[in-house]
Amino acid sequence: MNKKFYITAAIPYVNSLPHVGHVLEFVQADVIARHHKLLGADKKIRVPI
Repeated sequence: MNKKFYITAAIPYVNSLPHVGHVLEFVQADVIARHHKLLGADKKIRVPI
């Protein structure tokens, strides 16, 4: 049985320069999505890049 799984990351705002925290959030979202895909979940990922 495939469970549906949806993950998203926050929108990077332009009120400051990009920093490592932005990349960290996107990488964490990707790792979690790949983990759930390996477990057989029907995943959707929305990362605003």
